[in-house]
Amino acid sequence: MRPYIYSVVTVALSMTVMAGCSSTTVVQEKPPIPEVPEYVKVPHPINFELASLRAIFYSPLAPQDVQGEFSQNCDAEFQKLAQISTSLEERQKAAVELVSGDPERMHWCFYGKISKLQETLQGDTTWSQRQKKVFETFTYLSPIANAFLDVYHDSRYLRWATQYYSKISEWVFFRKVTPGPDSSMALVQSAGQSNLEPWIPIDTKISKKDSVFTKYGISLAPTVASGSNPLDHAERIPASQPAPVAETKPVTTEPALDDLDAPAVPAPVKPVELPKTKASDPMIGY
Repeated sequence: MRPYIYSVVTVALSMTVMAGCSSTTVVQEKPPIPEVPEYVKVPHPINFELASLRAIFYSPLAPQDVQGEFSQNCDAEFQKLAQISTSLEERQKAAVELVSGDPERMHWCFYGKISKLQETLQGDTTWSQRQKKVFETFTYLSPIANAFLDVYHDSRYLRWATQYYSKISEWVFFRKVTPGPDSSMALVQSAGQSNLEPWIPIDTKISKKDSVFTKYGISLAPTVASGSNPLDHAERIPASQPAPVAETKPVTTEPALDDLDAPAVPAPVKPVELPKTKASDPMIGY
């Protein structure tokens, strides 16, 4: 009996150990797909070269005449406000309003203004005219770049404006400049973040009561960034919603061979009797 009892106890202990070592795997639910602003589809320069900047203007998403009339007048509302108000706080608030309301238009206007400024700097102008143009352009570029950083945590515009100003300052103002502590801190903190990080949902609807442009009676342009480009007017679905299932038409497949009706067997053909030939007749075809 003892060997039998010993074997039973051994089996029981082994089963207890196996049961104690087993663990339940908890399957966590997948996190929801983060919402991203629609403007992230527009192209950005791949580096800080002007050739890379101008290459984005050939995108089908670019507005019509992006390097011409569009870039010339896309900041008209902001420049009107800059002439009326000298408050830097109101200018930054206006830039946040523009970026929140129409980020695609401000995207193309930002890079378009840099391209137009470069044309002026390379043209036949005096040093005073070039310096004045730089001040006018960066009166718009700086608030817009900071607005993209504040609203969407997107530092690409601020990095481009900082790099570009550092280059042109040496031969326009004869001064070598470097980013200040605040700008450096903003760039360093944003450098480790992905440009497509989970975005914080924001309320882009600004009431007329809180609008800086309404305060000074300035009307904004319609929120259409790319003219009649059909890609810009396509309906988009938020990332967190499942895509609709397209209607499928029934597929017509070839029927199986077993399902086919056998063709009617034709009536037997009555053989035709050929005339008998003689040995003296010539062989036709030889």
